[in-house]
Amino acid sequence: MKNKINAIFNEDLLEFLDKKGELEEIEKGNRLCKSCGVPINLSNIQMIIPQSTGGYEYICDSISCVEGYYENN
Repeated sequence: MKNKINAIFNEDLLEFLDKKGELEEIEKGNRLCKSCGVPINLSNIQMIIPQSTGGYEYICDSISCVEGYYENN
């Protein structure tokens, strides 16, 4: 079975976040890494995870956070 992976190119990230209403919240420091709680910013976003209830969760670029996400999902 193949998994579908959606990706956002770095050059499209600002536009994506702005369209989703997340850019301002990230710039204000209101979005946190789901794993470690560090504030997400434009340089440390590693993963954007859409939620079935709407909105997004984020994983920062820390290797332990990324590995932890994959171990738990």
